[in-house]
Amino acid sequence: MPLLFVLVALLLLSGPELSAQAVDPAALKPGRAPTQPVDEEYTKKILEYTTEKFFLSPLVDYLPASALPTPKAVLGDIAGAKNYFPYSKEVYAYMRLLEKSTPRVKVFSIGRTEEGREMIAVAVASESLMAKLDENRAKLAKLADPRSIGMNDAEAARIVSEVAPVYYITGTIHSTESGAPTALMELAYRLAADESPYVRHIRNNLVTLITPVVEVDGRDRMVDLFRWHMAHPGETVPPLLYWGHYVAHDNNRDAMALTLKLSQNVLDTYLSQQAQVLHDLHESVAYLYDNTVGDGPFNAWIDPLLTNEWQMIGWHNVQEMTRFGMPGVFAHGNFDTWSPGYLMFLAAMHNGISRLYETFGNGGADTEERTLRPNEYARTWFKQNPPPVRDVRQWRHRRDARADAGTVRYGADVVPAESRAATRHVVAPQQQQLRADRAPRLAQLLRHESASLPPELLREEQALGVEGPHRRAGRLRVQRRGSTARRAGRAAAGSPKTARRNFARGRAIFCERSCHACQSCGSPGRAGHHAATGSRNGDRGQGVPCGQLHRAHGPALFARG
Repeated sequence: MPLLFVLVALLLLSGPELSAQAVDPAALKPGRAPTQPVDEEYTKKILEYTTEKFFLSPLVDYLPASALPTPKAVLGDIAGAKNYFPYSKEVYAYMRLLEKSTPRVKVFSIGRTEEGREMIAVAVASESLMAKLDENRAKLAKLADPRSIGMNDAEAARIVSEVAPVYYITGTIHSTESGAPTALMELAYRLAADESPYVRHIRNNLVTLITPVVEVDGRDRMVDLFRWHMAHPGETVPPLLYWGHYVAHDNNRDAMALTLKLSQNVLDTYLSQQAQVLHDLHESVAYLYDNTVGDGPFNAWIDPLLTNEWQMIGWHNVQEMTRFGMPGVFAHGNFDTWSPGYLMFLAAMHNGISRLYETFGNGGADTEERTLRPNEYARTWFKQNPPPVRDVRQWRHRRDARADAGTVRYGADVVPAESRAATRHVVAPQQQQLRADRAPRLAQLLRHESASLPPELLREEQALGVEGPHRRAGRLRVQRRGSTARRAGRAAAGSPKTARRNFARGRAIFCERSCHACQSCGSPGRAGHHAATGSRNGDRGQGVPCGQLHRAHGPALFARG
């Protein structure tokens, strides 16, 4: 999905044709070029690995054939293949192979991490644009500092008619949100190889700049853990304690202090390339959330023209993706648009357009099935086409690639390459498998707590019949205070505390997934779980299922992304 969403965004922002024969971007329709053959083998794999047809669209339901190498040349399978995570060096190897194969691609080294790993940026555009990148940057610099042209509006308008904007896409600053690198590998290929009018317009009128892995140190550690998991099925996966150099989720809170190499390198690249947009790809909720639109409070130091552009681009994406028949695409939501600490705000605080997508990731390249909560599939004013209750997300990376690809094309029209890849691996958080030794106890607890389950899930369970204890236990939601909840607490942990799903003010909670060094049971979990993350949706991590009642570890912060 991210791939699809990104392609949609790219088309929107690519603007009018720079050549003499102007083309209206709104008149361009997605779909393959009739004269360009399709890579049949790759396309067959796309259809095989994507679990639902609605995750595809005319932008990403095929791969055009060309003389250029596809991601399969390095990975051995398509981007986002089931059960395979590439290291950063594999991602970089493909990008450099693509660079050697076409003048439409150029790879820049943009710096090193604290542990000495390389960070890169990949530019993709037409041959003519790539030949004059330096000239294009110089003209954009004049627009960035109008004093250099004597504040002359006529001269500014002339320059605007001659330059191509730069759309900068970054992926995987959060190492457990791991679908972006493979999605962006495929996006780079599509932008360079696809000869459809839709993609060609983007390539001819926009420079797409891609940093496929922002947190390189954490990415390689995440691949280590996933490969250990695949080699030890059924065993508890160790937590990813740190992603970067003594930092985890809050590496995306560093855009003001600039204490991390990743923040410094991305800012230097954004400024030196004179980019107009910084688009950061994340994973959390179903299915694709353009949370740049966000909610109040709004940062008073951001120009209202920019915040209006967030709305314009965001709702354009939602409309176009809905037109493709893709459910679960929405904007707005509980994301503050005040904090300048997010990576994307490097653009907003320099009068650029900051953007951020969340797709439904699960941290791995394997298949899960999830059942959504009522608030996740409810139809609201900002989510008119919600996702279905049951979500089978096979091969999370393929779904991310589809969504991200589509989005990018539409941001240029406005942008989704990553989503298709991510889509292939995910499903619902409540149904992660519990360890066998805890399942009987939790199943017993669930039988006493059936009255506390949401009516929607009770009806669904009745329709599905009796399920295994690990599935039923994973759906437990204790929603109220009272004698039933107190009995649940005593049964689960011998504690008289009330079980409530509330992370704030240290209240007792029932840990269904994993916890960060639980003070009651001592179980280790993913660093950053629950209130320790500073993230409102901390219960979506992988790790050791605790299954205990205990107090939340500190106050919960209300920030997402």
